[in-house]
Amino acid sequence: MDARSLRVLIVEDSEPDALLVERELRRAGFDVVSERVETATAMRAMLEERQWDLVVSDFSLPQLSAPAALAIVQEAQLDVPFIVVSGTVDEETAVESIRAGAHDFVSKASFARFVRAVKRALSEAASRRERRETERALRATEMRLRRLIESDIVGISVFDSSGTILETNAACRRMRGYSEDDVRAGVAKWAPIGTGVEARIRETLRTEGSAGPVAL
Repeated sequence: MDARSLRVLIVEDSEPDALLVERELRRAGFDVVSERVETATAMRAMLEERQWDLVVSDFSLPQLSAPAALAIVQEAQLDVPFIVVSGTVDEETAVESIRAGAHDFVSKASFARFVRAVKRALSEAASRRERRETERALRATEMRLRRLIESDIVGISVFDSSGTILETNAACRRMRGYSEDDVRAGVAKWAPIGTGVEARIRETLRTEGSAGPVAL
C-alpha cells in the first residue's frame, strides 16, 4: 500500500466517535481504510480476514473493553500499534494499559495528541519490522555459511588480521594439515598455499578490517 495509506481497525460502539477517529487521521494526511467492531467475535474475524496497520480502541464498550481487545491482538501474536482512546478513564488506568502492552492512551478531548501518538506508534512499528528483517537476513546468512563450513565440498577458513585461524571445516584442515585441536588452541596459522589471492585478502584485512569470502 501507499506510504500514507492506513488500515485501521476501530474498536468502538459509537459510530460518531469512530468517524471522528477517521476524520482526524485523514486531516493528518492518511488515506484511511477502516472497519468498526464492537465484540470479541467480530474483532477476531477482522484480524483473521486482513492485515491492519493500527488498532484504535475505546476503553469500555458494552461487550468489549480495551484490555480485552489488546489481549486478542496479543493472542494472535500481531505486532500492530494499539492505541486506547477514552474520555473518562483516570491516569492510573492509562498507565496500566501501557504496561499491559498498549502503545499509547489518549483522551478523546485531545485528538491533536492522538495524531502524534499514531505517527509515533507507526514509526516505532516500522523500526521493529526493519529490525526483524535485518535479524532474519543475518540468521539466513549465518545458516548458509554454517552449511558451507560444515560441508566437505570446499575448504573454508576464517582467520583474523594476525593470521590466526579461528574456524575451519574438515576439507580445509586436510588441505592445510591442521587438526581441530590446533584450531581450538589458537596455534593454527594462515599460510599461503601458492596463490596471490590470500595476500590480497590479508591486505584487505589490514586496510579495511574485514574481507569477504574469496575463492582460491
